[in-house]
Amino acid sequence: MITYIPKNTIVYNENDYVDIFRYFGMDVLEIFKLKSQNENIDHLYLKHYDHNSQKDHWRVFVLSFFINNIYVSNKKDITNNYLLSHIPKKMLLYLPCPLKSNINIIPESINDKELLTSCIEFINYKILFLPTTYGGIKFINRKHNRTVYDYESKELLEHHLIKHDVECRYFEDMIPFRQIEFCRNASVLISPHGAGLTNLIFTHPNCIICEIHLKNQPETNYSKLCKTLNKKYIRFDVEDIVPNVKHPNYLILHKRLLRIVHAHLHQNVDHLHINI
Repeated sequence: MITYIPKNTIVYNENDYVDIFRYFGMDVLEIFKLKSQNENIDHLYLKHYDHNSQKDHWRVFVLSFFINNIYVSNKKDITNNYLLSHIPKKMLLYLPCPLKSNINIIPESINDKELLTSCIEFINYKILFLPTTYGGIKFINRKHNRTVYDYESKELLEHHLIKHDVECRYFEDMIPFRQIEFCRNASVLISPHGAGLTNLIFTHPNCIICEIHLKNQPETNYSKLCKTLNKKYIRFDVEDIVPNVKHPNYLILHKRLLRIVHAHLHQNVDHLHINI
């Protein structure tokens, strides 16, 4: 039972964001910034944590590389042994009452290139135990919205890609450990627009990131992240199946997609924007 924790080692976090990109920018990066400023942070209290949430699984897994103990307010939240078994030498702990802290998270570092690069280097150092063989085109599809279909056949895109030795997955079916493992050795990572692309931070430095998105949309966070990290990036502008829907499904010509990806594997192009 916890009876005392030194005040200056606790971060009290009330953040409750909608996706893992914001968790990375507002939680992970800020904790790393505090630790790089020699703050002795050993404990983190999360006011909002849902053991059924994929985004919270990812959040806790990545934060576990920085924090020795992570506390949640609801005892049932720590019963997910499957998640706990993939947190290296870390523990989720139950704390019935939040403890006050003199350390506050002030999100401001997502555009700090030096800090961002250092944080990602640190995380990748922590996951050196994962496979690092470089090679292979990989595709992440989405189940519930922004699902990608082939333009001609109207079949799921992966039905065509797997015939061309592209490894395809749904991240909704994968715990964070397996998501990172999947991305780690990709030579090309293809994905529809969405927070799952945050996992590009775990890819090989030479990995090409291919984002599928609707036409006439502004530059995305993942394009900006690739620029900051000097990663090759291709954006495929596509049509949606049902116009004017908040999260539409996408249509793409799989033959043209594959042709462009293979062509740019060996070209020295950093950023490319394609209508497809």
